[in-house]
Amino acid sequence: MPDIQAEFFEHFPYGKRLSLVARRYYCTLIHNLDHLPVHKHFAILLAIEYLSKNCTQQALCDLLSVDKASMVRIMDYFKEIKMIAKTTNPDDRRASFITLTPEARTILPEVHRVVDELNRKATSGLTPEQITAFFQTLELIKHNLGSNSGI
Repeated sequence: MPDIQAEFFEHFPYGKRLSLVARRYYCTLIHNLDHLPVHKHFAILLAIEYLSKNCTQQALCDLLSVDKASMVRIMDYFKEIKMIAKTTNPDDRRASFITLTPEARTILPEVHRVVDELNRKATSGLTPEQITAFFQTLELIKHNLGSNSGI
């Protein structure tokens, strides 16, 4: 019997197929992080950790492609639940540096564990070379499409 789904997706927009995989991955991740107060914003917590001392709202927006209004709401929520602290940038008093609080640092190991575990599950059966090629392919597709480019 032919694989109807594979046949259907052969001429379907790649973006839709990628979004179906991303949704399954993301829903699994959210489900496994549901017990933490950061909910679906775990990636922002990881980005703050990554950016370290140079973390600003603008840097987060740029890194994660999040609009400024949404980032303001998320930062307000993170401040409310004591995940972040803000300090004024001495070079530009209009800007603030964002740092993780001790409370945030206590949940980061669990976030990393869940992300690492799901990444291993998602890539099981793939060689390291295939994983590298996959991400290189995604980057090339992103580059080929540019920003909101036409056909």
